[in-house]
Amino acid sequence: MLKAKERTIFSNYDPDDYREDAIETCKLNNIELTEDNIDDMIADQKREIWSLEKERIDEIFANNSVIASGSVERWTGRRSGGQMYSSFDEFFSSFTKDCEYYHLWDENGHFYVECSHYDGTNCCEVKLVTSTGENFYENWNYDYDRRLRRYSEWEMLDKIFNNSKYSQFPRFAAKAYGCPEREYEKKQIVA
Repeated sequence: MLKAKERTIFSNYDPDDYREDAIETCKLNNIELTEDNIDDMIADQKREIWSLEKERIDEIFANNSVIASGSVERWTGRRSGGQMYSSFDEFFSSFTKDCEYYHLWDENGHFYVECSHYDGTNCCEVKLVTSTGENFYENWNYDYDRRLRRYSEWEMLDKIFNNSKYSQFPRFAAKAYGCPEREYEKKQIVA
């Protein structure tokens, strides 16, 4: 079975990913190679990369509601669910609350966010909500359409998340980086 290629947008889970570039930057700028200076350079690089990627995220998600479906882990255990947000910023602020490590990536147009905090790890997929999806949710939420009363909030969110009429993949890597819409891991040939 083919495995979708994970195209990382941003990750700060492993500081060693930035270490080599930080050392090279220190050398190029005649900065003494101390652990503190290297750590400062790594922090600067992370901020710079996040700033650039956040601009791209803002372009892709501009003026759109989003829906997230996944799991949240707390001291009380792991819970699955979904939520609609008025913007990506509202989603990110809420979903990553108390987290210090983040990984955002694209797999064939799907947009995933994983983040960790002292109690565990949250992970979800995020989609753009279409105007039809927003209207569908509002009709349920404000009881404009009595036929929708039979659905629980989870059922409504599930319907929106799983119907291309109501939500769509962001296709971040294709739009922001020009990557192919679909890309798969190369098979490893073992001798």
